[in-house]
Amino acid sequence: MRKDKSKSKHADDHLSRLSKLIEKPGTPLEGIFEKLVNQIPLAWQYPEITCARIIFGNKEFKADNFKDTKWKQSADVMVYGEKAGCVEVCCLEEKPESYEGPFLKKERDLLETVAGLLGRIIERKKAGDKLREGKAKFRDFLDHISDGIYRLNKDGYFTFVNKVIVDRSGIPPEKFYTLHFLDIVMPEYHEIVKRNFERVIGGEETNPYELSYKRADGRILNVEVYTKPIYEGGIVIGLQGVSRDITERKKIEELLRESEQRFRCIFDLSPQAIALTELETGKIIDVNNKYCELTGYEKEEIIGRTSIEIGHFSEDDRDTFTKELKSKGYVYGFEKDFRSRDGSVINSLMFSKIIQAGRDNFIITIFIDITLRKQAEEKLLQYRKHLEEMVKERTAELEKANMELTEAKERFQTLSGSLLKIMEDQRRHIARELHDEIGQQLTVLKINLQNAQQLSNSKECPKPLNDTMAIVESLVQVVRNLSLELRPSVLDDLGLAPALRMYVKRLEKEAGVAINFVADSLYHRLPPDIENACFRVAQEALTNVIKHSKAQKVGIELRQVENKLQLTIFDDGIGFDVQSALEQAKMGRSFGLLGIHERIFLAGGKIKIESTPKKGTKIQAYFPLHEES
Repeated sequence: MRKDKSKSKHADDHLSRLSKLIEKPGTPLEGIFEKLVNQIPLAWQYPEITCARIIFGNKEFKADNFKDTKWKQSADVMVYGEKAGCVEVCCLEEKPESYEGPFLKKERDLLETVAGLLGRIIERKKAGDKLREGKAKFRDFLDHISDGIYRLNKDGYFTFVNKVIVDRSGIPPEKFYTLHFLDIVMPEYHEIVKRNFERVIGGEETNPYELSYKRADGRILNVEVYTKPIYEGGIVIGLQGVSRDITERKKIEELLRESEQRFRCIFDLSPQAIALTELETGKIIDVNNKYCELTGYEKEEIIGRTSIEIGHFSEDDRDTFTKELKSKGYVYGFEKDFRSRDGSVINSLMFSKIIQAGRDNFIITIFIDITLRKQAEEKLLQYRKHLEEMVKERTAELEKANMELTEAKERFQTLSGSLLKIMEDQRRHIARELHDEIGQQLTVLKINLQNAQQLSNSKECPKPLNDTMAIVESLVQVVRNLSLELRPSVLDDLGLAPALRMYVKRLEKEAGVAINFVADSLYHRLPPDIENACFRVAQEALTNVIKHSKAQKVGIELRQVENKLQLTIFDDGIGFDVQSALEQAKMGRSFGLLGIHERIFLAGGKIKIESTPKKGTKIQAYFPLHEES
């Protein structure tokens, strides 16, 4: 087949135009693809029946007349060694083989070349995008760091400032590029800044230095500046600097100086002795005036020496103290005795704490002189010992007096018990005498008088005889009542409950008051002293109720609760002040209440009295029923 040289030259020329189109700077990829896809068919021998398509990623760029046919050829677009898309050229109609088919070999080479050019331009575009992205990130980084970044040319004019410089100074960026560095620096710093600039432009390294400059609003800022040369081709073309705002640091430093002055003032004027020592070496680096006054040393004699060297600590004491201090960071209330320069002993309390200054650790210690307090404590201890001896003597005397009082009390109780027993025996004897002797004689007299009345011949008994009969009957009743009051014989014969029941019935009849009596069944006779005490307490309490309470209802209960006999007497009367009545009884003004307490106490029992004005009274007495109680 004859090759058409004019067609081949046409393809080469078009390839050159395609290359210029692809490599034209600033053209976006999509724009290149859209123009290239319509230019590719013009390089083929039959452009009127040739169409092209570019596939890149998930996008397609087609020629205006593109149609996918079976007569096509394709070339891969490789980007960084990997397939990123392809370029396809299709023939819209079949050509005879005599014409070398629809495509020339040169056209296939041209397609490979176009695909290669596309791969290179995509790589270049991506690299450019990354470079621009990196520059944008770097610029964003420069704008957001806390330090100001700037550049000066060899004449000292600004060529670059970041956002921090702009914001900090208040000067617009466009104005900065018309300023010389001396235009914003405070005049007092001109010389040092000029010398530093000349040294850096000369290629020297310089140390950071401080300066002040004026903001647009007139405020002064303090900064610390770091500078270095900018090289291009081995030649210094300018200066790059970093400025760090130290305004706050300056304020803090000023506050620290003021604080140090105040501390120094407090340190020197403190009424307590204060020392500052190195933690590791123990060397004293400072003491206040009070410390010198306390120890008798001058500052020059102390500073630079250790507490061991001046005799305030032994090595063992120092090790113990330092170990505790390091473990907790402080030691409070450490009691230490040391000698002053004149040899006198000083008792002190130490309050120590580790403090840090820079990279070094120190111990600050406050000494509180407790010498006078220790002396006072010693005297107080002596007084205390003396007082304890006196207390022991007085205690012994008191114990002796208590023992004598206890013995007197026991004798009194024994005497009281004996007296009550004698009284009961006398009551029993008198009651029997009244009942057996006088009562019987009165009964005989009454019978004789009755016989005299019957033997009288007159129809009517003489009046003197009748009066005598009445007197005798009255005497019989009085004797019977006296006998019962002194000692009811039923108490000895039948026991406590029957005696109380009989006494209550007689009292009801005489006083005209309803008395409710309830008694548990007692299966054995109680000890005589318990029966006597319980009966007399009930007798005295009921007598008081009848005389003073103005009660309408009265109750008495006799119950056995475990190993105790419980006697309860209650009424609905006017009540009374229990505490006041007890005080009166102690003063001997109420023998009834005093007698009740005395009988119960001698019997080994207890009593509880509850009374509310206008709401009645309740008395509960407990008597032990066993000897061990």
